[in-house]
Amino acid sequence: MADVTYNGVNLNDTTGLFITSLTGLSPINTINTSSIAGYDGATYISEQMQMRNITVTLLLKSVEDKQLVYDTFKIKKTGIFQYDDKKIECKVESIDIPTYQKPIQAFVSLLCPQPYFTAIEPNTKLMSAVAPLFRFPFHFNGAFKFSERMASVIENFVNDSSVEVYPIIEFVAKTSLENPSIMNINTYEKAKVNISMNAGDKVIIDTRKGYKNITLIRNGVESDIFNLKADDFRFFKLYVGDNYLKYDADVNPGGLQTTIKWESLYGGV
Repeated sequence: MADVTYNGVNLNDTTGLFITSLTGLSPINTINTSSIAGYDGATYISEQMQMRNITVTLLLKSVEDKQLVYDTFKIKKTGIFQYDDKKIECKVESIDIPTYQKPIQAFVSLLCPQPYFTAIEPNTKLMSAVAPLFRFPFHFNGAFKFSERMASVIENFVNDSSVEVYPIIEFVAKTSLENPSIMNINTYEKAKVNISMNAGDKVIIDTRKGYKNITLIRNGVESDIFNLKADDFRFFKLYVGDNYLKYDADVNPGGLQTTIKWESLYGGV
């Protein structure tokens, strides 16, 4: 049996609640087409994942557990519905607990404006500009290097989601540098910020829909630097499958550390 929780409350018989029915976990894709009179078939226009509606039917052990349902599924609050190792944000649309019904059941409807499930924890990958040089067997011949810092680096980011995803990019300056950038070499889309960074500065590029911004954190103070994006700046996405990314800087690229964060998106569980 799957582990199912809502805001951390187990819905499988450990709290007085027990799921008897659960719907809305599969993908629902709406395909838009147009047709012409007298011609067979239709022309594809677009498609869209609609808002997800999860319905939960719960068996209550006693009438006292009605309050447990209300306390668990709070209206006007954003909740986290979790199914095994996937989660999704929801709002409570309705709760119905019929009176004088045996056995006592609760019918809960959850609406998820963003229809995709995500992994419990986001993906985080540091693009390392340090190449290891130490090898076995080892022969000591005087001075030697354990590693070497490269000027730039290309790494593959595999998006195992059902759809493309929008990452958060973090530039951290280990030394002073000029104009950090990152490019998807598959598509030549580049996110470049025209800024002089001091050691310890952090620039965060958020490409997610509804959150797009560019922020500088310097000496613990955040400031909006959206106006410093380069003319050819693109809020690029990670496509399904392989994405080869390269980071760079106009001056002292070896002093740049880059981290990519993204959430894998799943159409159903």
